Amino acid sequence: MNISDRYSEEARAVLFTGDCLDLLSQIPDESVQLVVTSPPYNIGKRYDKKQTLDDYLASQEKVIQESVRVLKKGGSICWEVGNHVVGAQEIIPRGNITSADQATGLLADLECVSEDSTIVLAVEVKDRALTISQLRGKIPSIRERQAFEVFFVAQQGVPRDEVDETQDIIDHEFISGHNIYITDLLALARVVFALIGEAGRSEFLFEVGKQLEQHRSDIRHRRAWARLLSTT
Repeated sequence: MNISDRYSEEARAVLFTGDCLDLLSQIPDESVQLVVTSPPYNIGKRYDKKQTLDDYLASQEKVIQESVRVLKKGGSICWEVGNHVVGAQEIIPRGNITSADQATGLLADLECVSEDSTIVLAVEVKDRALTISQLRGKIPSIRERQAFEVFFVAQQGVPRDEVDETQDIIDHEFISGHNIYITDLLALARVVFALIGEAGRSEFLFEVGKQLEQHRSDIRHRRAWARLLSTT
């Protein structure tokens, strides 16, 4: 795979570690179909320098302007933001986030929706392999909800004996206007960890440990994570 550290039309992928404005400045006008971004939340994380709300919004405005510039006509932007909480607010129970799609009424675990309620990106997470029957079962909902981009993150990827059939389904749906992407957890983690840098990786390890403690996970898992933290 051709991977570049700066924008290139010939590259299959670009892994750029630096200011996103520097990367955006390299990209031509109206050349991107989908922008997915999770900017700093400005809530005082260890890897995040907190700003005043006005300064934070001004800095994000520059990124939004550049993202719109590179976006093709008819393209979509999925912009994930943190909550600016003032006073007491309702906390969403963790169990609601991991509920079955049928119970929540959602197409997937995460939906990015446009102003006209079109699903521009859906993300489905599987803690095992993504089987062909699960993928087939999801296709009717993808068509009914007219989801443009559907991203599956499966911990164990796709079973080896189902790879070809899975690709046939992906190719068929592409012709119908639905882009389906499937990756395993390890491949996704490699990319994410490369992008967030050393500070982000340390913060991730710390937060996972907190979640294990908070939700009283198996003591063996908590001890194993504690040993891992002691070596980082």
